[in-house]
Amino acid sequence: MEETSTTTKLNETLKSLEETMDELKELGYPIGRVRSIYGELYTAKKLIDLQPQVGRDREYTRADIYLSKICKLVEVKSCEKNKMTENATWVWTFGEKQITKFDYAVLIGFGENSFDIEKVFVLSHNELEGWPVRKDNVRKKGTVYISYYDNFEDYEKDVEEDVKKGVKNAEIEIEKELNKYSEKFENRWDKIR
Repeated sequence: MEETSTTTKLNETLKSLEETMDELKELGYPIGRVRSIYGELYTAKKLIDLQPQVGRDREYTRADIYLSKICKLVEVKSCEKNKMTENATWVWTFGEKQITKFDYAVLIGFGENSFDIEKVFVLSHNELEGWPVRKDNVRKKGTVYISYYDNFEDYEKDVEEDVKKGVKNAEIEIEKELNKYSEKFENRWDKIR
């Protein structure tokens, strides 16, 4: 019974957010934060069988979602298409210390200036283990980021350019794997258990 009411509440909230998003766009407001909340609720709905807790009511607040049935934490990152770099399709960022505080990361790629979810990648903490901090001119100091490119050749070209510029940790194995073998991560909700 509780699961059904949670599902209904999530569906209602997602619909309301979609309407709010449309109204904000019409008024010319940025929609980034609303998109982040939408991504969290979308993820919670996908994981409804694992009894997700979101918002202020979650038992553990180190990540966006606490899955009470399996005692796991999920961090959700949302990003608008082509927002931060010229070639990367999406770039998701984490704080340097944040990377150690969850069991799974869900990376959601939204369409440009929209609520349309174009890509979802699910990564376990084990896959992210040893993910180093990268510092460059674009991102904040102490940022951990991962980029996804529609074209693997663009990824390789950007890594080569970053190496030439002296970007520390320009090539990271998990990012290379995500870009080369995206099917291992895309919509892999089954990883979360």
